[in-house]
Amino acid sequence: MNGLVSNSETDTFNTCRRRHYYAFGEKLQPKSFGDGLSRGILGHKALEILHKVIQSGESTAFALREMNIWFNDELLKAIKNNDVQSTELLTVLKPLLNEYVEFYERELNLYEYLAVEETFIFGLFPFTPDIVKRHKKTKQVIIEDHKFLYNFYNNVKTFPQLPKYVWGLRSLGYPVHGASYDMIRYRNNAQLKFKRTDADLKPKKIEQYRHEQEKVTHRINALKQLTLEEWEEDTVRTANSFTCPSCPFRVLCETDLEGLPGRNLLVKSFFEPNTYGYELEVEFNE
Repeated sequence: MNGLVSNSETDTFNTCRRRHYYAFGEKLQPKSFGDGLSRGILGHKALEILHKVIQSGESTAFALREMNIWFNDELLKAIKNNDVQSTELLTVLKPLLNEYVEFYERELNLYEYLAVEETFIFGLFPFTPDIVKRHKKTKQVIIEDHKFLYNFYNNVKTFPQLPKYVWGLRSLGYPVHGASYDMIRYRNNAQLKFKRTDADLKPKKIEQYRHEQEKVTHRINALKQLTLEEWEEDTVRTANSFTCPSCPFRVLCETDLEGLPGRNLLVKSFFEPNTYGYELEVEFNE
Protein backbone atom coordinates (compact mmCIF):
# COMPACT_ATOMS: atom_id res chain seq x y z
CA MET A 1 0.00 0.00 0.00
CA ASN A 2 1.62 3.26 -1.13
CA GLY A 3 1.94 6.27 1.13
CA LEU A 4 2.07 4.41 4.44
CA VAL A 5 4.27 6.11 7.04
CA SER A 6 4.82 4.56 10.47
CA ASN A 7 5.86 6.11 13.76
CA SER A 8 9.29 4.55 13.23
CA GLU A 9 9.67 6.26 9.86
CA THR A 10 8.57 9.66 11.18
CA ASP A 11 11.02 9.23 14.06
CA THR A 12 13.83 8.53 11.55
CA PHE A 13 12.76 11.53 9.45
CA ASN A 14 12.68 13.84 12.47
CA THR A 15 16.03 12.53 13.75
CA CYS A 16 17.93 13.13 10.50
CA ARG A 17 16.63 13.73 6.97
CA ARG A 18 19.78 12.18 5.49
CA ARG A 19 19.34 9.01 7.53
CA HIS A 20 15.74 8.84 6.36
CA TYR A 21 16.87 9.27 2.75
CA TYR A 22 19.26 6.31 2.99
CA ALA A 23 16.67 4.07 4.66
CA PHE A 24 13.56 5.03 2.69
CA GLY A 25 14.91 6.67 -0.45
CA GLU A 26 17.78 4.37 -1.35
CA LYS A 27 16.01 1.70 0.76
CA LEU A 28 19.14 0.44 2.48
CA GLN A 29 19.73 -1.24 5.81
CA PRO A 30 22.97 -2.51 7.40
CA LYS A 31 23.80 -6.18 6.90
CA SER A 32 24.51 -6.36 10.63
CA PHE A 33 23.29 -4.36 13.59
CA GLY A 34 24.79 -3.13 16.84
CA ASP A 35 24.10 -4.79 20.19
CA GLY A 36 21.20 -2.48 21.06
CA LEU A 37 19.07 -3.20 18.00
CA SER A 38 20.08 -6.88 17.87
CA ARG A 39 19.13 -7.34 21.53
CA GLY A 40 15.76 -5.73 20.87
CA ILE A 41 15.08 -7.94 17.84
CA LEU A 42 15.96 -11.15 19.70
CA GLY A 43 14.12 -10.14 22.87
CA HIS A 44 10.97 -9.16 20.98
CA LYS A 45 11.00 -12.45 19.08
CA ALA A 46 11.26 -14.45 22.30
CA LEU A 47 8.37 -12.54 23.90
CA GLU A 48 6.35 -12.89 20.70
CA ILE A 49 6.69 -16.68 20.91
CA LEU A 50 5.75 -16.65 24.61
CA HIS A 51 2.62 -14.55 24.16
CA LYS A 52 1.45 -16.21 20.95
CA VAL A 53 1.55 -19.61 22.62
CA ILE A 54 -0.48 -18.25 25.54
CA GLN A 55 -2.82 -16.59 23.03
CA SER A 56 -3.43 -20.00 21.43
CA GLY A 57 -4.81 -21.30 24.73
CA GLU A 58 -1.77 -23.08 26.14
CA SER A 59 -0.53 -22.65 29.70
CA THR A 60 2.17 -20.21 30.73
CA ALA A 61 4.42 -23.15 31.61
CA PHE A 62 4.02 -24.60 28.12
CA ALA A 63 4.66 -21.18 26.55
CA LEU A 64 7.82 -20.83 28.63
CA ARG A 65 9.06 -24.19 27.36
CA GLU A 66 8.40 -23.14 23.77
CA MET A 67 10.30 -19.89 24.31
CA ASN A 68 13.25 -21.78 25.78
CA ILE A 69 13.26 -24.26 22.89
CA TRP A 70 13.57 -21.27 20.56
CA PHE A 71 16.41 -19.85 22.66
CA ASN A 72 18.26 -23.18 22.57
CA ASP A 73 17.83 -23.49 18.80
CA GLU A 74 19.06 -19.93 18.22
CA LEU A 75 22.04 -20.44 20.53
CA LEU A 76 23.09 -23.61 18.71
CA LYS A 77 22.74 -21.82 15.38
CA ALA A 78 24.79 -18.85 16.61
CA ILE A 79 27.54 -21.07 17.99
CA LYS A 80 27.65 -23.13 14.80
CA ASN A 81 27.97 -19.96 12.71
CA ASN A 82 30.60 -18.50 15.05
CA ASP A 83 28.23 -15.55 15.64
CA VAL A 84 29.80 -14.14 18.80
CA GLN A 85 27.40 -11.22 19.10
CA SER A 86 24.23 -13.35 18.97
CA THR A 87 25.75 -15.98 21.27
CA GLU A 88 26.52 -13.39 23.93
CA LEU A 89 23.14 -11.65 23.63
CA LEU A 90 21.13 -14.88 23.72
CA THR A 91 23.12 -16.15 26.71
CA VAL A 92 22.05 -13.07 28.67
CA LEU A 93 18.49 -12.82 27.34
CA LYS A 94 17.43 -16.40 28.06
CA PRO A 95 17.77 -16.27 31.89
CA LEU A 96 16.56 -12.66 31.91
CA LEU A 97 13.30 -13.50 30.16
CA ASN A 98 12.83 -16.61 32.29
CA GLU A 99 12.99 -14.26 35.27
CA TYR A 100 10.52 -11.99 33.47
CA VAL A 101 7.99 -14.82 33.15
CA GLU A 102 8.42 -15.73 36.82
CA PHE A 103 8.02 -12.07 37.83
CA TYR A 104 4.81 -11.56 35.79
CA GLU A 105 3.42 -15.12 35.90
CA ARG A 106 0.29 -14.24 37.88
CA GLU A 107 -0.43 -11.25 35.64
CA LEU A 108 0.07 -13.26 32.46
CA ASN A 109 -2.86 -15.44 33.50
CA LEU A 110 -5.16 -12.46 34.14
CA TYR A 111 -5.27 -11.37 30.48
CA GLU A 112 -6.33 -12.71 27.13
CA TYR A 113 -4.07 -11.69 24.28
CA LEU A 114 -5.97 -10.13 21.41
CA ALA A 115 -3.02 -9.32 19.15
CA VAL A 116 0.70 -10.14 19.37
CA GLU A 117 3.06 -8.34 16.97
CA GLU A 118 0.23 -7.82 14.48
CA THR A 119 0.02 -4.86 12.10
CA PHE A 120 -2.98 -2.53 11.95
CA ILE A 121 -3.49 0.23 9.41
CA PHE A 122 -5.60 3.35 9.83
CA GLY A 123 -5.50 5.70 6.86
CA LEU A 124 -1.81 6.08 6.02
CA PHE A 125 -0.67 5.08 9.51
CA PRO A 126 0.54 1.48 9.95
CA PHE A 127 1.42 0.37 13.46
CA THR A 128 2.41 -2.88 15.14
CA PRO A 129 1.80 -3.02 18.90
CA ASP A 130 3.86 -5.65 20.69
CA ILE A 131 0.84 -6.71 22.73
CA VAL A 132 -2.85 -5.85 22.80
CA LYS A 133 -4.39 -7.57 25.81
CA ARG A 134 -7.76 -7.56 27.58
CA HIS A 135 -8.31 -8.18 31.28
CA LYS A 136 -10.47 -11.25 31.72
CA LYS A 137 -12.64 -9.69 34.44
CA THR A 138 -12.68 -5.92 33.86
CA LYS A 139 -12.51 -6.27 30.03
CA GLN A 140 -10.15 -3.30 29.87
CA VAL A 141 -7.96 -3.32 26.75
CA ILE A 142 -4.29 -2.38 27.19
CA ILE A 143 -1.50 -1.86 24.66
CA GLU A 144 1.93 -2.94 25.83
CA ASP A 145 5.32 -2.15 24.28
CA HIS A 146 8.52 -3.94 25.33
CA LYS A 147 11.72 -1.96 25.82
CA PHE A 148 15.09 -3.59 26.50
CA LEU A 149 17.13 -1.03 28.42
CA TYR A 150 20.35 -0.59 30.35
CA ASN A 151 18.50 1.83 32.65
CA PHE A 152 14.77 2.45 32.97
CA TYR A 153 13.26 5.54 31.38
CA ASN A 154 12.79 8.33 33.91
CA ASN A 155 10.05 10.07 31.97
CA VAL A 156 7.86 8.90 29.08
CA LYS A 157 5.47 11.87 28.98
CA THR A 158 6.73 13.10 25.61
CA PHE A 159 7.03 9.68 23.96
CA PRO A 160 4.68 9.67 20.94
CA GLN A 161 4.62 5.94 20.12
CA LEU A 162 1.87 4.60 22.39
CA PRO A 163 -0.41 7.66 22.16
CA LYS A 164 -0.30 7.20 18.37
CA TYR A 165 -1.10 3.49 18.70
CA VAL A 166 -4.03 4.27 20.97
CA TRP A 167 -5.30 6.83 18.44
CA GLY A 168 -4.93 4.27 15.65
CA LEU A 169 -6.80 1.47 17.41
CA ARG A 170 -9.55 3.76 18.68
CA SER A 171 -9.97 5.16 15.18
CA LEU A 172 -10.47 1.61 13.93
CA GLY A 173 -13.24 1.17 16.48
CA TYR A 174 -11.42 -0.84 19.12
CA PRO A 175 -11.89 0.25 22.75
CA VAL A 176 -8.50 0.94 24.30
CA HIS A 177 -8.34 1.92 27.97
CA GLY A 178 -4.61 2.31 28.50
CA ALA A 179 -1.06 1.66 27.32
CA SER A 180 2.23 0.98 29.04
CA TYR A 181 5.95 0.70 28.35
CA ASP A 182 7.14 -2.69 29.58
CA MET A 183 10.76 -2.03 30.51
CA ILE A 184 13.23 -4.91 30.78
CA ARG A 185 16.61 -4.02 32.24
CA TYR A 186 19.57 -6.12 31.09
CA ARG A 187 22.24 -4.47 33.24
CA ASN A 188 24.14 -7.17 35.15
CA ASN A 189 24.04 -5.56 38.59
CA ALA A 190 20.47 -4.24 38.36
CA GLN A 191 18.45 -4.96 41.49
CA LEU A 192 15.15 -4.14 39.80
CA LYS A 193 14.95 -5.64 36.32
CA PHE A 194 11.31 -5.19 35.36
CA LYS A 195 9.11 -2.13 35.47
CA ARG A 196 5.99 -0.86 33.71
CA THR A 197 5.20 2.79 33.15
CA ASP A 198 1.86 4.01 31.82
CA ALA A 199 1.84 6.21 28.74
CA ASP A 200 0.37 9.70 29.10
CA LEU A 201 -2.88 9.49 27.15
CA LYS A 202 -4.44 12.90 27.68
CA PRO A 203 -6.86 13.59 24.78
CA LYS A 204 -5.08 16.83 23.84
CA LYS A 205 -1.75 15.02 23.60
CA ILE A 206 -3.17 12.19 21.47
CA GLU A 207 -4.75 14.73 19.12
CA GLN A 208 -1.50 16.70 18.82
CA TYR A 209 0.51 13.58 18.01
CA ARG A 210 -2.12 12.60 15.43
CA HIS A 211 -1.79 16.02 13.83
CA GLU A 212 2.02 15.82 13.78
CA GLN A 213 1.99 12.28 12.37
CA GLU A 214 -0.28 13.37 9.50
CA LYS A 215 1.79 16.49 8.85
CA VAL A 216 5.07 14.56 8.65
CA THR A 217 3.40 11.86 6.54
CA HIS A 218 2.46 14.56 4.02
CA ARG A 219 6.04 15.87 3.92
CA ILE A 220 7.52 12.38 3.50
CA ASN A 221 5.11 11.42 0.73
CA ALA A 222 5.93 14.65 -1.10
CA LEU A 223 9.60 13.61 -1.08
CA LYS A 224 8.72 10.17 -2.38
CA GLN A 225 7.16 11.76 -5.45
CA LEU A 226 10.57 13.17 -6.43
CA THR A 227 13.28 11.38 -8.35
CA LEU A 228 16.00 9.93 -6.15
CA GLU A 229 18.39 12.65 -7.32
CA GLU A 230 15.88 15.39 -6.46
CA TRP A 231 15.20 13.80 -3.08
CA GLU A 232 18.89 13.66 -2.24
CA GLU A 233 19.39 17.27 -3.32
CA ASP A 234 16.53 18.35 -1.03
CA THR A 235 17.93 16.46 1.96
CA VAL A 236 20.09 17.98 4.70
CA ARG A 237 22.04 16.32 7.52
CA THR A 238 21.33 16.79 11.19
CA ALA A 239 25.08 16.32 11.76
CA ASN A 240 25.60 16.61 15.51
CA SER A 241 27.44 14.76 18.24
CA PHE A 242 24.23 13.22 19.60
CA THR A 243 22.83 11.76 16.36
CA CYS A 244 25.84 10.82 14.25
CA PRO A 245 27.87 8.41 16.47
CA SER A 246 25.05 5.84 16.66
CA CYS A 247 23.81 6.24 13.09
CA PRO A 248 24.01 2.99 11.04
CA PHE A 249 24.69 5.07 7.91
CA ARG A 250 27.52 7.18 9.39
CA VAL A 251 30.32 5.81 7.17
CA LEU A 252 28.19 6.07 4.03
CA CYS A 253 27.17 9.61 4.98
CA GLU A 254 30.80 10.63 5.53
CA THR A 255 31.75 9.08 2.17
CA ASP A 256 29.06 11.12 0.41
CA LEU A 257 29.88 14.27 2.35
CA GLU A 258 33.54 14.14 1.35
CA GLY A 259 32.92 12.81 -2.16
CA LEU A 260 35.20 9.85 -1.53
CA PRO A 261 35.61 7.05 -4.10
CA GLY A 262 34.36 3.50 -3.59
CA ARG A 263 30.76 4.30 -2.66
CA ASN A 264 29.27 1.43 -4.68
CA LEU A 265 31.66 -1.08 -3.11
CA LEU A 266 30.86 0.29 0.36
CA VAL A 267 27.12 -0.12 -0.21
CA LYS A 268 27.54 -3.62 -1.67
CA SER A 269 29.79 -4.73 1.20
CA PHE A 270 27.97 -3.37 4.22
CA PHE A 271 24.32 -2.78 3.23
CA GLU A 272 21.40 -4.71 1.80
CA PRO A 273 17.88 -3.87 0.56
CA ASN A 274 15.60 -2.58 3.30
CA THR A 275 13.06 -5.17 4.47
CA TYR A 276 10.74 -2.46 5.80
CA GLY A 277 7.10 -3.01 4.89
CA TYR A 278 3.63 -3.93 6.13
CA GLU A 279 1.15 -6.74 5.73
CA LEU A 280 -2.61 -6.34 5.81
CA GLU A 281 -4.25 -5.22 9.02
CA VAL A 282 -5.65 -7.77 11.44
CA GLU A 283 -8.82 -7.98 13.48
CA PHE A 284 -9.49 -9.27 16.94
CA ASN A 285 -12.74 -10.10 18.70
CA GLU A 286 -14.20 -7.38 20.86
